[in-house]
Amino acid sequence: MIASGIAQMLEEYGYESVRSAHSYADAESAVRDAHYDAAILDVMLSTRHVWPIATLLRERGTPFLLLTGLNAESIDSEFRDAPVIFKPFGERELVSALNALM
Repeated sequence: MIASGIAQMLEEYGYESVRSAHSYADAESAVRDAHYDAAILDVMLSTRHVWPIATLLRERGTPFLLLTGLNAESIDSEFRDAPVIFKPFGERELVSALNALM
């Protein structure tokens, strides 16, 4: 449900072709099947870390930011240079971080 809410909010801010994934498998499939200007990844998706998906995005040159309710130490060392937004967060914080990626 949170993914749908974020997608709707981004569309209201003028982003186009926003796609949300509600499971790890959906997210992995979405990244493999299409190209994106940027991505927002929740660190834990369907009880799995998204590091393989983040690796694929990085290999493709797609910028991404991470969302997490965990602490900074929970971010895999390979992705500590990625922008991170800690939950809870506000709309402006998310949009500002996404704009900075693009």
